Formats: sequence, structure tokens, C-alpha cells
Amino acid sequence: FYPSTSPSESPTVTIPSASPTIMPTLMLEEPLMVEKVTMVLHGLPGNLVDGQIEIWQNITSEHIMNYWNSTQQLFPDDTPINVSEVTTTLTSQEVVEEEESMIDSNTVVLQIIYSQVVTYGLFDKENLTPE
Repeated sequence: FYPSTSPSESPTVTIPSASPTIMPTLMLEEPLMVEKVTMVLHGLPGNLVDGQIEIWQNITSEHIMNYWNSTQQLFPDDTPINVSEVTTTLTSQEVVEEEESMIDSNTVVLQIIYSQVVTYGLFDKENLTPE
């Protein structure tokens, strides 16, 4: 036998886990559209303008998504839902009241009407799959 010019690979052995982690299957549902949702905001200087509308839509979408996913993590047996996307669209806004402020100039109460599309999945805990 002659020595090789390059070292050979060491064999590796993978030992399977004694019990694989069981994860519930995520069954994706059709996106859910909710229309004519109303939110009332106090203390604003007036109607939201273009850049503010986009920021409000993004923050509102993120808040809803985080709410459902946090709830699912805290109560996995009671909330078998995983929200993967939320899209919020402002459809109208109206100043419904003017407020007097002692600190700043007058502010308004703004009523916002919006729609949301929520993309989500439900965990099928009856048909668990190893992961």
C-alpha cells in the first residue's frame, strides 16, 4: 500500500433522535377580507396625508399580525392560528369633532374607515407530523 496524496474523509454517523419533535401541520386558508372597519383617533392635527396614510397602514397591519401571532404563542392550545400577512387599506377618513388642547393648538377626532386582508393558516393538531 502506498500512502495517498490527500487525506480521506472521515466517516460520519448521524444518530436519530429518540423521539422526533412533533409539529402540527399548518393548513393554509383563503385570505380573509374584512371591510368597513372603523377606528377613532383622538389628538391629531387633522386628516392623514399621503406619507402618513402609508405609515398608518403599515403600523396597523404589523400590529394585527403581531397580536395574533403573540396570542398563538401564549395560548397554543386555544389559538390554533398563524397569521402570515396582513394588508390594511384606508378607504376614508373624516374629522368628526374638534378638540381644544391646552398644550398645543387645537386637535381633532378622526374617524378612519379601512379594510384588511389577512392571510393565515390553521394548525391541524389532530394530524401531527414529525419535524
